[in-house]
Amino acid sequence: MKGIRVPGGADASRSRLDDLTEQCKLWGAKGLVWMRVTDDGLDSPVAKFLTDDEKGRWP
Repeated sequence: MKGIRVPGGADASRSRLDDLTEQCKLWGAKGLVWMRVTDDGLDSPVAKFLTDDEKGRWP
């Protein structure tokens, strides 16, 4: 698993994230897990699997 920080990436649309997921699959990945940190907190398809403490660790 690898992670990258994308400054301004929180503004990416869900459609754009879906496109990136498909591109990653073409490159041989099984998928893409994205996390968006906003003023309201952490937004991600995997957020439901994280504890409140884990969610709070993101700056």
